[in-house]
Amino acid sequence: MINLPEKVNLDSLLLFLKKVGNESSIILRKFENQSIPLYDSIEDSNKNKEAPVTKADLAVNQHILERFSENYPNIDWEIITEENTKDNGSKNSKSDWVWLIDPLDGTKDFIQKTGEYAVHIALNYKNKPILGIVVLPSLDEIWFGVENLGTWKESQNTKSGSTKFQSFSKLKANTLVTSKNHINKKLSKIITELEFRKIKKIGSIGFKICSLLRKEADIYISISDKTAPKDWDVAAPHILIKSAGNHFTNVLGGNLKYGEENYEQKGCLICSTLTKSEHMNFCSEVYKIIEQNNF
Repeated sequence: MINLPEKVNLDSLLLFLKKVGNESSIILRKFENQSIPLYDSIEDSNKNKEAPVTKADLAVNQHILERFSENYPNIDWEIITEENTKDNGSKNSKSDWVWLIDPLDGTKDFIQKTGEYAVHIALNYKNKPILGIVVLPSLDEIWFGVENLGTWKESQNTKSGSTKFQSFSKLKANTLVTSKNHINKKLSKIITELEFRKIKKIGSIGFKICSLLRKEADIYISISDKTAPKDWDVAAPHILIKSAGNHFTNVLGGNLKYGEENYEQKGCLICSTLTKSEHMNFCSEVYKIIEQNNF
């Protein structure tokens, strides 16, 4: 079992997360169906196009925080969300337990109505993810990952109950999943030199990682340029992959580090459903390309 704060029961916590995930899906669908406008004005819609924030991001953020406050008052954990930390930098946590929440991962895809957006909620213990969910509203899916318990998928109408998600490690990477909105020159160079048989371009990081779990792809690569993924982008997908017996590392094959400056996950990150040895071999290939091109 995992370490949780005193008076927090794992089964109750998972039920709570499923409820919050479903409620967040309903909120996002209302915005997506234009039952609620995304912006208060045309001027607002033209702001921050590189890192857009909509009323949907803010509404889900507020809803999740309110639910935590109502259901878990005075618990020894901290809650960090994307919307509550912008421009504030990182800080040293006062607790071993930290929630990392992205109320809407893939805002550009949400605006573009591709359906490839997600809600990420993850709990870190001593700067390592130990449990989390990735909610995919457009597919009516909630993916759970719990350390030492497994990874599984539920829908809004299924009964809760953990099911061990069997590892399906492969020996060769055939399909790469990558971003459709954040391709940079470094990543383009890596993709070109690796000569993948198939490349899938998908929005949200959570959506990408769930495509690996569905066996629709084998590898996900991210490399920083002007911007880098943040802890709340990565933590929930990380625990899903880790609990399924697979790998999410830096390009040297090392563990991801959380709580760094500005919560940034700098450098090159690689997630795969390869065997451990093949994952490490793949990391070495990517590292050689990076070194040769002085990235």
